[in-house]
Amino acid sequence: MLQRIEQLMIEDVRIWKGHHVFDFHSGVTVLYGDNGQGKSTLGTMLMLTLTHSANSDKLKKQLLPTSGGSPKSSVTFTTKEGRFTITKIWGDRDQSKLVNADSGDVL
Repeated sequence: MLQRIEQLMIEDVRIWKGHHVFDFHSGVTVLYGDNGQGKSTLGTMLMLTLTHSANSDKLKKQLLPTSGGSPKSSVTFTTKEGRFTITKIWGDRDQSKLVNADSGDVL
C-alpha cells in the first residue's frame, strides 16, 4: 500500500515544457496558483503515472506540449516494502520502468 509520495518529475507535458521536479515533504502539500498555471496537470500526471499504461497513443496526444516533444513522468513513492520510482515515456511501448529507489534495481 502506498504510504507517501516523495517526488513527481514531469518533462514536456502540456504547458510544462522542459524538465520539472516537485518534491513533497511530510505533511500536507497544497498546490495553489492562478487558473491555467498547470495545477490540474500536476495532479493528472501524478495519477496517470501511478495507475495507467504508458502505451496509449491517445494519452500521449492529450499530454503533448504545444512545442512538441515526448511527454515523460516519474513518481517516487514509499510503501511498507521500500522506496520505488515508476518512470514512463508516454506513447512508447515498453517504456514503463519500476525501480527500487534505494538500490537502483529495475523490478
